[in-house]
Amino acid sequence: MFRWAVLGLVALVLLIGAFFGYKVLSGTERAVEEAKAFGRALPEIAEAFQSQNITTTFQSALPELASTGTGNLEVATATVVETVTRADERKVLWDRFSLGETVVELRVPVTYRYHVRLDDPWELEAQGSVCVVKAPAIRPSLPPAIHTDRLERLSRSTGWLPSDPELGFDELERTLTPLLSEYAGDPNHLEAAREESRRTITRFVRNWLLREGQWSEERFQWISVQFPGEQRDGHLSSPAPAE
Repeated sequence: MFRWAVLGLVALVLLIGAFFGYKVLSGTERAVEEAKAFGRALPEIAEAFQSQNITTTFQSALPELASTGTGNLEVATATVVETVTRADERKVLWDRFSLGETVVELRVPVTYRYHVRLDDPWELEAQGSVCVVKAPAIRPSLPPAIHTDRLERLSRSTGWLPSDPELGFDELERTLTPLLSEYAGDPNHLEAAREESRRTITRFVRNWLLREGQWSEERFQWISVQFPGEQRDGHLSSPAPAE
């Protein structure tokens, strides 16, 4: 666009110079009259060299908001690089001969978040200076945050008639969100989030006890957080961390 604008201006200058050079040779009076006519036509000539101005606007309707009816306490987050692989092998003659195999792989950072529901049953009991907290189950917050700006695509093919890797990538990307949502609730992921969740709930309960005037040498000085399925004596009481 800039190059054409420059060429247009150069052509305009040459046209004006040629015009006035000719008028000097044809007589002053006639040159003046035609110069006036040229001046009246100049806006139309200039318009032909104007640049295009494109404006994009965005309008958004106000969303309709509604309460979910529950409150959640976020207790842990974890960002990991997940690898998802899909293999496509073509065979013929009752699967006796392979024509080729294509393996595609997606690697992408994913942030998993975990919470407990404040509306779920909580139990607190006093054991001397220890406040025993029986907390609800840890749940994944879905969907997980998939950092697609850092997604990596890898592929490899073998054989003489492998499939198109782009088809495999498209299929993997379509299933990525539901697949990672399933991963978020995997027992290994939940177990990895357990101890951080325990520390978060410990701070949460300690702050509540402070507001209620129950955190003191005469009342509670320790907090023990237990999740469903844990043995009572399997988790020793630990002091609540200071804010």
